[in-house]
Amino acid sequence: MNTVADLMTTDLITLRENDSLAKAKALMHEKNIRNIPIINDEGECVGMLTQREYLRHAFHLVSQFGTQHISKKRTTNADCQRHEQGHLNH
Repeated sequence: MNTVADLMTTDLITLRENDSLAKAKALMHEKNIRNIPIINDEGECVGMLTQREYLRHAFHLVSQFGTQHISKKRTTNADCQRHEQGHLNH
């Protein structure tokens, strides 16, 4: 029987809460990824920045691009857990 551990990625690409959205966009494009776990200074997952969430705010971010910080646009840890649970149900 396969477990999550058999399929999960362990070499995570992450960003910090205060990284710019420009950095997030570049990382998503460069690594061809849609979701980036956001970690705090202790290395704990505090949220998830999704491509969908990023694109939803894209028009508002154009005028502020590079000055906005992920911590203002990230999901909460509870959202991160709901997102992960949603993938487990599929």
